Amino acid sequence: MRVISLILAITAILVSPIFAQEQKTQSLKFGGDVFIGADRPEILTSVPNDVFAAGYKPLVNTDVAGDVHAAGFEVSIEGPVAGNVYAFGNMVRINGTTGKDVTSSGSSVIINGAVGGNVRAAGADVTINAPISGSVLIGAASFNLNAAVSGDLSFSGDRIEFGEGAKIDGQVLIRSNRDDIQVPAAVAPPDRVTIQKVSTPDMVSGMGDIAKQTTQGLWVAWASALLLLLVLPIIGVIWLALFPKRSQIAYEVAIARPFKSIFIGLLGVAMFIGLIPVLGMTLIGIPLIPVAIVVLIVAVLLGYIAGAWFLAARVLEAFGFEGDTLIKRAIAMVAGIILAFILGLIPFIGWLIGLVFGFVGLGSILFAYIGRSINKQFHQDVAAEVERLG
Repeated sequence: MRVISLILAITAILVSPIFAQEQKTQSLKFGGDVFIGADRPEILTSVPNDVFAAGYKPLVNTDVAGDVHAAGFEVSIEGPVAGNVYAFGNMVRINGTTGKDVTSSGSSVIINGAVGGNVRAAGADVTINAPISGSVLIGAASFNLNAAVSGDLSFSGDRIEFGEGAKIDGQVLIRSNRDDIQVPAAVAPPDRVTIQKVSTPDMVSGMGDIAKQTTQGLWVAWASALLLLLVLPIIGVIWLALFPKRSQIAYEVAIARPFKSIFIGLLGVAMFIGLIPVLGMTLIGIPLIPVAIVVLIVAVLLGYIAGAWFLAARVLEAFGFEGDTLIKRAIAMVAGIILAFILGLIPFIGWLIGLVFGFVGLGSILFAYIGRSINKQFHQDVAAEVERLG
């Protein structure tokens, strides 16, 4: 119960700026930890334990004795962090030193501060301009290393470049589809460098094996897809049956505030992801890690189901099909899941459409359950409208 209460408290703090009448910072200090959510959350005074920050442009410009968990469009870590840094956003910039590990992902990830442990980063462009005491694991289209790495380096991507200060003391493993990748001897001697060319298998000599593997892969993919098409509607109908009013409130929220629902869903996923390493830092929390992972998976699936239902229900309402009974809502949900599955097959943007469904659904569900504590008047208005519709 204490864990659930903590989750709800964090969620309320993160999403409260979305529904506030005025844009203001919402924060909580508890047990030395700082939880903050706003359009531009800023932490400017020393923190004795951990930091949890979410918003459009989170800024940590002070010393932190514990870990930093930050998510937003543009994340900046300017002060020294004694523990780990977990930063996720479109642009992530870590200028302060990190005592332990850095885990980050974004379109652009730049590390300008020394790291005392390992670095795990993924993005379109990743740049390291400061020494790393541990090992470095990178997945990126472009990676620039301009500093020394005391441990190993593993890179998977398209392009890697070594600057003047680059030096790797451990093993180097590079996986790329390019032929022109070279590691200067000043960076690492050839006997410690392995470059694996990732290319399309030989279509002539391996045609039989390729056909077999492709066929097996297609069968597995389609079998999994059909299984999901069977399981997801069942989960969705159970949710509608057990929580008729809450599900309808979630629907009304999604229709009234679609973009804010997306943002709330994004913050909710970020919160769950950040909760997992937090649990791993305590003996009491370690056994709860599998539970947190299961909760995350269920939340994402339920968000996807709800988002698909919202779309189908809205379209059907436009043609006079009112969802005033459980059977009609279930029909709309099944239609929505099938439609979402078809849209997900669109090349390049199908996965993005699925993410939108998931974030809209999860965000509106979160508000349906904790919205009264965030924006009481809006929640009451939505609940009253649901009561009126029956």
